[in-house]
Amino acid sequence: MMNLRVELGYHQASNKSIRTLAGRDSLSKSNDDRFFANFTLGFREQSFNHYQTLNLRGKLSDNPQEKADYSTDYAVDLYNPDFDRSGIYSLSASASQSQGNQT
Repeated sequence: MMNLRVELGYHQASNKSIRTLAGRDSLSKSNDDRFFANFTLGFREQSFNHYQTLNLRGKLSDNPQEKADYSTDYAVDLYNPDFDRSGIYSLSASASQSQGNQT
């Protein structure tokens, strides 16, 4: 089974900060308005002794300071495999890249 999920959104924030320097207060304000889109492509497969999933995700924004975020997740569950008829085994892995960081 394969599915695609698309989420579109709008984010608005207002930031205010007060800084005191030499007995004087200064107030700074900033507004943050942005549109974003999240995409998720998912795959699922099931048979008599295993179940596996793979999800690919991406996030895009119109903010030039915000880079695109990407991630993937994989999971597999084995039930009663040939090498161990009474066992259940699970494996999961994930990787991501966001704002110049990778994991």
